[in-house]
Amino acid sequence: MTIQPSTSETGRLADVRVVPEPIRALAFEIARVGEPPWLLGPSLHQHLLRQPPLSWEMSAAVPPEWLLERFPHAVATAAGLRCLTLPTGAGPVDILPRASDSSLTSLLEARTFSIHALALEPLELAWLDPFGGLSAVKEQRLATVRDPHAVLAQDPLVALRAIVLATRSGYRLDSSLAAAFRDTAQRLPEQPRLAIRTLLLQLLASEHPGHGIELLRETGIESALVPGALPDNARLLDRLPADPLLRLAAWLRGTGSDSILARLRLEGAPGRRVSRILRHHPVDALRPTARLEKIARRLDDGDIRALFALREAEIAMEDTSTQATARDRLDRTALRIQKARTQAPRRQLALALDGRDVMAQLACGPGRHVGQALDFLAQCVRNEPACNKPDVLSERLRLWSREHLS
Repeated sequence: MTIQPSTSETGRLADVRVVPEPIRALAFEIARVGEPPWLLGPSLHQHLLRQPPLSWEMSAAVPPEWLLERFPHAVATAAGLRCLTLPTGAGPVDILPRASDSSLTSLLEARTFSIHALALEPLELAWLDPFGGLSAVKEQRLATVRDPHAVLAQDPLVALRAIVLATRSGYRLDSSLAAAFRDTAQRLPEQPRLAIRTLLLQLLASEHPGHGIELLRETGIESALVPGALPDNARLLDRLPADPLLRLAAWLRGTGSDSILARLRLEGAPGRRVSRILRHHPVDALRPTARLEKIARRLDDGDIRALFALREAEIAMEDTSTQATARDRLDRTALRIQKARTQAPRRQLALALDGRDVMAQLACGPGRHVGQALDFLAQCVRNEPACNKPDVLSERLRLWSREHLS
């Protein structure tokens, strides 16, 4: 079904910007030897939403050998010359050679979502829309090309991909798609963990992750992947900086976070950062002062900022009668942490001797003498960086102990 866009037909697409000139020039060059090519796929959808695509997708009824000969900068990016990537002034273009226009509908039918299963001929600006993709964009509705139950039965991860796409675009789920999700939710934990983790972090990195959290909750997917999540998460995450790991920590408040992180296989530095944030939250409730000062020395600036951003977002959602008291407590905590961090030179100096070494040499247990000794050694290194060696610091510690501990 080829149509021309109009206000009544496309709604919010009526004032779509003109296709960039480098893309039109490429289309014109290809049309000189065959049928005009078509733009399609996620890149066309991004263009409709006035979001510059990172790359374009174009289907052309020309032999790939001709494309390679005509465009020497083109690179084959799929086996059998099924895709050629060509740099242009509007970004790279992935060209999919095909036999003829008769196969274009079949190419669109293979797409998962209807908003990606439409095509635009960039010279005459005519649309090919056999699956109602333009109406879906106009209505900000996400639907599948085929029966959603069949799609999800074949690949349950489509549910998460759909929610990520809906979150980024602000779309709602088609009612039939949402209903199919409920039947799929319990199968998602069985899918590849890396894929689930990647999709969830993409959702959390979006501009308004709260929309995605609401969709996960409405479809039963949240309870399958993050059981025990708090009901205020959707509002909270939208108030946080665009830091996926901080948002993940906020989402995991009150849950069995260790088991969830293990299931997601979020390991190494990212997993440790999420665990640190959860372990020290809420930062203004840490007692006693000595513990707060110890934490202030251990956490880096990014962790400290994350803890305060999370607590500030929570306070902003509290009843107005309690906000002033909570903010005052948080401000006092910030001052104590700032003071502790300015008085923590030995962590920053990375001394060649640590607290265990000092206790072994002094033959004592933890106590104020160990802290005094470390402060002395830190001052030595500040004055003479070259002395930061185990043997040199051991000798200086021996002389210091003779004077101060005898």
